Amino acid sequence: MPIYVASNLMPKSSSAFVTEDIYVKGGFSVALDAAARDAIGAPFRKAGMVVLTQNDNKIWVLGSDLSSWSSLNQTISTATASLAGLMSTADKVKLDALSSSGGGLSGLTTNAPLVTSGGSTPVLSIPSASSSQDGYLRASDWIIFNSKGTGNGTVTTVTGQAPITSTGGTTPVIAMPAASASTAGYLSSTDWNTFNNKANSAGTVTAVNATSPVVSSGGNTPTLSMPASTSSNDGYLKATDWVIFNSKGTGTVQSVNANAPITSSGGINPTLSMPAASSTQNGYLRSTDWVTFNAKGVGNVNTVGVQAPLVVAGTTTDPVITMPAASSTSHGYMTNADKAKIDGIAAGATSYTHPTGDGNLHIPACGTTNSGKFLMAGATAGAVSWGTPVGGVTSVAGRSGDVVLTSNDISGLSTTSTVQYRSLGVNTAAPATAGEIRATDNITAYYSSDLALKENIIALPDALEKLMRLTGVAFDWTKEYMDSHGGEDGYFIRKRDVGLIAQDVEAVLPEIVATKSDGFKAIKYDRIVALLVEAVKELRTEVAALRK
Repeated sequence: MPIYVASNLMPKSSSAFVTEDIYVKGGFSVALDAAARDAIGAPFRKAGMVVLTQNDNKIWVLGSDLSSWSSLNQTISTATASLAGLMSTADKVKLDALSSSGGGLSGLTTNAPLVTSGGSTPVLSIPSASSSQDGYLRASDWIIFNSKGTGNGTVTTVTGQAPITSTGGTTPVIAMPAASASTAGYLSSTDWNTFNNKANSAGTVTAVNATSPVVSSGGNTPTLSMPASTSSNDGYLKATDWVIFNSKGTGTVQSVNANAPITSSGGINPTLSMPAASSTQNGYLRSTDWVTFNAKGVGNVNTVGVQAPLVVAGTTTDPVITMPAASSTSHGYMTNADKAKIDGIAAGATSYTHPTGDGNLHIPACGTTNSGKFLMAGATAGAVSWGTPVGGVTSVAGRSGDVVLTSNDISGLSTTSTVQYRSLGVNTAAPATAGEIRATDNITAYYSSDLALKENIIALPDALEKLMRLTGVAFDWTKEYMDSHGGEDGYFIRKRDVGLIAQDVEAVLPEIVATKSDGFKAIKYDRIVALLVEAVKELRTEVAALRK
């Protein structure tokens, strides 16, 4: 039952079916179901149009009221050799088998807007319609078109641009004024005659002026000229200057220099570069440093610690830091009363009386008799005297303050004694640097690392990237450093050494860098192991990903 779709064909028969063919007066459309059929917009409805609903294969005809639908009470039958209709599943199997049985399509052409991929298994498609392309109507365009006005519409306001004017509103008066010396508009008949008559007589130039660089001699027979252009004068370009300017820019760069932090390899083909900025190097800001710097300053103060005589009170995030007044038992700030006392001592020192009592006694007399002895406190208040060191330590080796201890010297010490030394040498001379320990053999020690002693535990993030920012270097110690450590001895102190730069380590692991009492930075090298462990794990993950 073929359906002929055309809005200008002969009217549909009054009976349900006069012949096998159905002639459509209002157009043909296909809808998914009755709801989609009823959703067809008013601008697209025409009396007599036919719609096929796909869910039940029924054909509907739109009435003259453009709202009621009548069914033709007939569904589309399965196609036969003599009757067009729906394709059965069996016919579809046959059609699919054509290409595999050797009887398939060898080529297929289409007319726009239908598009085929060609070949024996063509893919047919149709593009979406646009302002320059025929095709199917997209749902989004259907909504746009359906929302457009269904009637003739009403003008609510009209505006005009000069010289046209409008009174506005729904019934505007459109006008244009007559043109004048100060108003743009239409040419009046009076002005037309005036302008038309001007061509009847030839005018006479009485004077011609010019603007630089053009020069006029003036009068009714002026001479117009232009000087040649120079470095201080606008004008025309001389042929000789054209040759000069045209030859410029053809030279060869002989060398390019650069100022730090930019560097140049020099020569006629220089390579310009800039190193990455670091604590000791000007340069460009690396993206990783940007992330580091950008993250700074956004944390919260969790706790504030102070050293005596400062005192902290209040909450940890809003601390109050104070200092008490100094007393005989506590450090602090000097009160105005104490300052007055000191000023009084300076003014009359001859009348100063040293306080008595425990804690205010003078040091006992020194001299040959007490040489090498230590000041010892007695068991009662105010008792102080010179005493002989425990174990008989009396020898001083090399420098003042360096005491050489033997096994006999420390016989008076026990496992509960607390001992402090300026420096220590084990089987070797004690170093001159305060706080330094030297030993000629192994030093075996263990660092506390029990899980029970730790909190806020996290794996080191971005370990591989942090490790890549460190540089193992070979270097020479400065003369100042060598001299302060007793000079090169080929064993403990060597001029040539290897290691890391403390500032570089501080940038990625500030927890393992500290500033010593001499103002120089030092590294806890053993802590680098944690970074190496996490970096190797990250590297293994990357290698495993690449192997996949």
